[in-house]
Amino acid sequence: MFIVSLILLMVVIFSGLAFFLRHLLTRNISNATSHLQRMLKNTAGQEEKIKKKIEEADLQYKEILDKAQKDVVDLKEKTLKGIEEERNNIIEQAHQQSEAIIERAYSTCDLIKAEMQTHINEKAIILAKELACHVIPRTVAQSMHVMWIDALIAGGIEGVDKLKIPEDVRQVEIISAIALTDEQRNNLKIKLQEILERDIELNERAGPDLIAGVVINIGNLVFDGSFAEKVKELVYVPSPEKAE
Repeated sequence: MFIVSLILLMVVIFSGLAFFLRHLLTRNISNATSHLQRMLKNTAGQEEKIKKKIEEADLQYKEILDKAQKDVVDLKEKTLKGIEEERNNIIEQAHQQSEAIIERAYSTCDLIKAEMQTHINEKAIILAKELACHVIPRTVAQSMHVMWIDALIAGGIEGVDKLKIPEDVRQVEIISAIALTDEQRNNLKIKLQEILERDIELNERAGPDLIAGVVINIGNLVFDGSFAEKVKELVYVPSPEKAE
């Protein structure tokens, strides 16, 4: 009887212990399941956030890539444009330099032509004077000289009165192809005094290269009334620029 009671007690104890353990395990499992569900929910939320972050990162990456590609295209266009502008600038500078070189060449050519023309004129005048000296007989030159002086005295030097001669200038130099006679010298002096409206002193010197006529120096004024000057005027050929 005692054994049966002990067995019953043990059954009751084990049953209670089993119930307690079962309840404890069920509670723990339930808590664990709830915790696991919460973890799964959190994990799902984290995955959603991570997914959004990945999508945002992909979008930013695409934007950055598109911008980089656009920047590359813009840089290429700017580089090509800069190269084109530089090429055009180089061509323009070369064109301007070429024009400047051509202009300088033309200027140099014109200068050389002018110098050659001047040299030719000088040589031609010298040769014409020498030719006139050899060709014109002495008697003819003397006759021309007399007519030249008479023409000057008669009115050939009237242009002098149009010029401003300083009041203190009273010395007049006469360069004569042939020595003046006393009458010619006196008449010429009277004529000049009338024009200048002052007393003057004549200083005469010879100038045989004039062929005929005289050169009158009054201060800074030079009045050339010689046959040599007429030869020079006839022989002289102006440069193309002056002719235009």
